[in-house]
Amino acid sequence: MGAGRYQAEQLVGASDDALLQAFGPPAQRRSEPPAEVWQYRSTGCVVDFYLYHQREGGSQRPLGLSVVHLEARSPASRRLPVDNCLTGL
Repeated sequence: MGAGRYQAEQLVGASDDALLQAFGPPAQRRSEPPAEVWQYRSTGCVVDFYLYHQREGGSQRPLGLSVVHLEARSPASRRLPVDNCLTGL
């Protein structure tokens, strides 16, 4: 993942390292077991990335975090299209 414009479908499956490379550290990070939620903000949008530990095959040993879902909203909590919000991050 390099610099530039992203679409939500490109980010699903991205590792936590790739997310950090693309957007830098999140404005907020919280644990919502079994997920970790990383929040990024711009002037008009808030984007939450839901990351889960991925496991190899049937193994219980976690491989690392990857994005499973993301959603966006305005600062007033009105739902927004994720792709529009990613541009401003």
